[in-house]
Amino acid sequence: MFYNLRKKLMKKIFDFRTNEIRNKSQITLEPESGFVILSQLCDPDINMYLVALTSFTSFMKPKKVVVISDKLTDQNKAVLREHVQDIEIMPIENYRENKLPTGGTWERLIAIQRYSAESYVVQMDADIVVLDYPHEVADAIKDNVNFTMTSKIGFEKMSFINASYLVWERTMKHVQNLAEKAFRECRNPEERLYIRGCSGFTGFAKGSFDIESLIEFSQEIEAKIGKDKWYEWGSEQVSSNYIVANSPHSVILPYEKYIFYEPGINEENIKVYHFIGTHRFKRGVYIRNAKRIIDKSIKEVL
Repeated sequence: MFYNLRKKLMKKIFDFRTNEIRNKSQITLEPESGFVILSQLCDPDINMYLVALTSFTSFMKPKKVVVISDKLTDQNKAVLREHVQDIEIMPIENYRENKLPTGGTWERLIAIQRYSAESYVVQMDADIVVLDYPHEVADAIKDNVNFTMTSKIGFEKMSFINASYLVWERTMKHVQNLAEKAFRECRNPEERLYIRGCSGFTGFAKGSFDIESLIEFSQEIEAKIGKDKWYEWGSEQVSSNYIVANSPHSVILPYEKYIFYEPGINEENIKVYHFIGTHRFKRGVYIRNAKRIIDKSIKEVL
């Protein structure tokens, strides 16, 4: 209970100290850049998202910004439109398939598939902060290959068999853990690939996957671990990891440069921070970096 209260308080402090981002001038797009930034967004994350978008576009400008609206209010939609010219704010209900789970960012993955039919798509969570020019991301977009951040375990592509062994001793009942354990029971487990990545900051090459292959994979894992479990939050990330791993020449971003924040990490050479919920507001690192982004953007306007 104390943890949840502290987390809510820190979020209020973050929003208060970053509210100036709402007054920043408009983000410009670059029609020739060749990529789309796509995010799923809800009302509480507006300031976080504006910091993330401002930080990314200060280095690389997309041709389009797409937001999948998870019940955004009209007021916050107006805030987004003030910041991004020609932003596409799409209702989450538009991205549902009868044969796939709903919720848990599955609509986002379906939206990525549709937009990636015509353009390279970078999926960016609201809690991303880009600190330096992401050369590896720029190269992946130029070469039209998928990319993903990675976790502390599984720094490379591996077969289904090896991915299964990697988590076999774990007793957690989280959907990702159970799905990965089940890989050894899937067809061709020696040949199919997996990356234990993160769908929070991931690139999808133009034409990199179709809805039929996504449905096929989803139904295969659902049959192994059960519909109730597969429809829990976290299954989308398993699917995203699978798509990236089995795309030709896909890239794993170097962990020391594209990193999940936690206290005590080596902060040298970091290009992208992902402030996931567990340690998001600890030691004020997120707020300090967000304020730095805001101050920089305001100076550029003046």
